[in-house]
Amino acid sequence: MLGWSVFISQFDLVKNNLPLLFTKEAMIFTSLHITEEFDPDYTKRAFAMCHALKDMGYDIIADVSPKTLTVFDEKDAAELAKKLRISMLRLDYGFSFKETAALSQKIPLCLNASTLKTGDIIELQKQGGKCLAMHNYYPRPETGLDGKTFKKINRNLSRQRIKVFSFIPGDTFLRSPLHEGLPTLEKHRNISPYAAYVEMVKKYGVTGVFIGDGIISSQEYKYIQTFILEDIITVPIVLEKDYRYLHEKIFTIRSDSPNRLLRFQESRDYAAQGNRIPVGIIKERIKGALTIDNENYLRYSGEIQLIRKTLPQDNRVNVIGQVPAKYLPLLKQIKNGKKIKIQAL
Repeated sequence: MLGWSVFISQFDLVKNNLPLLFTKEAMIFTSLHITEEFDPDYTKRAFAMCHALKDMGYDIIADVSPKTLTVFDEKDAAELAKKLRISMLRLDYGFSFKETAALSQKIPLCLNASTLKTGDIIELQKQGGKCLAMHNYYPRPETGLDGKTFKKINRNLSRQRIKVFSFIPGDTFLRSPLHEGLPTLEKHRNISPYAAYVEMVKKYGVTGVFIGDGIISSQEYKYIQTFILEDIITVPIVLEKDYRYLHEKIFTIRSDSPNRLLRFQESRDYAAQGNRIPVGIIKERIKGALTIDNENYLRYSGEIQLIRKTLPQDNRVNVIGQVPAKYLPLLKQIKNGKKIKIQAL
């Protein structure tokens, strides 16, 4: 599931895009206790935003704290959720286990996966509460989770059949005041949202991924939808002019590809037909390089490979393209026997 984060201060920037991004699985995450957003019209704007999102068809997850109840002059978070047409509450700091258990009987809850005691959520489920886990996003650089810790937390939760949600950064409207992205994992802060999404799903097995910074560019969204609907990883590559015919071509990765590179199965068919590729750009094959064997490789001429670990230059191998740095994390998620699509940039 791909969801969106929508904050009151940014709603006017994204509200016209959201109907176009709607799918039946998509959800909206918002926070109702961001101090910087509080002003005399805050509650009025919050009601307007939540009702508008619900009218678009979105289910809403709202992050709340005791401060939220004070601002809205409410005693019961479930009652506030009902008035705002919120489907699920994410409880931040300030709620006791007893209060959490009582709320879980009234409305589904998201609990903080990063600080959650697994025993607590199990106990809530035993009591009939509806709960899942959601990681934090981290606005300040260097504070996001590391992959090892993240994977361990998710593994413990999945053993209890608890669904896990997380965040990846956007690339359009980075939220103030830092404008440094809102990822769960620190390593995702400066990469493509699409690459971060694929890793979240393929490597970490999360149930739902939210764009922390609102929405993403149309091209990144297209890549993600192709991955979701077709189970194909699109690989954006800056191609040399003579090889732009590879744009939108789909290739199968050979099942015996070594870890250092990915061999394109269909390209061997070209080679078998006796095609001879003239010598082109010969240089070091760095990570993310797309290569094709030239005529000096005799019967292998025409074989295409995507490099995952830097290899030395070889006068039998032309370098015909390069994956930009922000998409390089995709390479680790491409498995032998799976299909990829080349996207010329």
